[in-house]
Amino acid sequence: MRRKILWMVFLSILFFIRGNLVSDYIEKKDLYKYSVYISGFNDILFDYQGSYLTDEKGRVIDYFGGYNATTGALGHGVQNSGDGYKKLPTMMHVLFFDPIGDQFWKGEFNLPYDKIKVLFSEGYMDVFRKDEKGYSLFNQLIIVAVPSGQVFVYLGNGQVRFVGGFQAQKINMDWDEFYLGLGYPKLGKLDREAYVTDARKYYATTSPFQYGELKRDPSAYEAFYWQRYFKQYDWRLVTALPFTLERCQVNLVNGEVVTKGKEEIRVFRNAPVPQMVSFVIKDAIGKETKILMKFNQQSVMEKFEEAAKLGEKIEFHADYDEKLETLDTYLTIQGNRVELEAEYVENQSDQI
Repeated sequence: MRRKILWMVFLSILFFIRGNLVSDYIEKKDLYKYSVYISGFNDILFDYQGSYLTDEKGRVIDYFGGYNATTGALGHGVQNSGDGYKKLPTMMHVLFFDPIGDQFWKGEFNLPYDKIKVLFSEGYMDVFRKDEKGYSLFNQLIIVAVPSGQVFVYLGNGQVRFVGGFQAQKINMDWDEFYLGLGYPKLGKLDREAYVTDARKYYATTSPFQYGELKRDPSAYEAFYWQRYFKQYDWRLVTALPFTLERCQVNLVNGEVVTKGKEEIRVFRNAPVPQMVSFVIKDAIGKETKILMKFNQQSVMEKFEEAAKLGEKIEFHADYDEKLETLDTYLTIQGNRVELEAEYVENQSDQI
């Protein structure tokens, strides 16, 4: 019996040492646990053989592409690679096809390695977590392609951070070669003309807003169109007495998701326009109420643009009456008021 106990102790010590050695190896080799997620507006297709990440020595870290990509969401994607420890990329290679524009795009971009490393290493504080730890690590590298040929890169998990934007170049390419490069094509030959025609019909009926954005002035085919989503304003969220803001989570129109604690909320920050805000207010006796409010994307961007013409610092008001029955949302800047109506409001106090 004693011999068995000693053997178990020995094994425990061995596994402990081994675990520490693995951790040291991972730390020394700068390996991080993450997966690649991809998204393409209007069914943009990444070529699996032509889309990949490389390290500082040009070695391939991960390929990405094929058919399993979600459509039309800045800052979001679907998992497209394995979830394991790997090096962080210094370069991204992309090859993709936009069926609505009937156009191939290709690019090779240097990624901001130092910025990515800091974000992966430090993670982020989440003021809505109920445990004592209060922070989480990023575990997603999100790659989003849009009709203008731009590619936006983010890090994600519960929160999302924008890393950088890049411009691919138009190219001509043999359709059959590209189709085979998707990695796991559908059975049978896929005709380019038929695919483009079907894609245009499909998105004209199922995604009328996105399809309509291709005909705006400027349209989603132009880089200037996407600049609006990333334009930053100096703003902060405020509420009226007797309530105080305790914490909030903000979904920005550029795809980022951030949370802020009580002290951070009070500070003006340069950031893109908010589209959805979840916030907690506290009344005079300490009772907390959680509210979710959503805004029409185009409308809220136009309101911020209108407010910015009147000055620099914008206060985004979410004012409740004392009975918590009516929410008044608007922008103020240098004594001027810009009306802003929420598209959807929900009391989520049961989630506190």
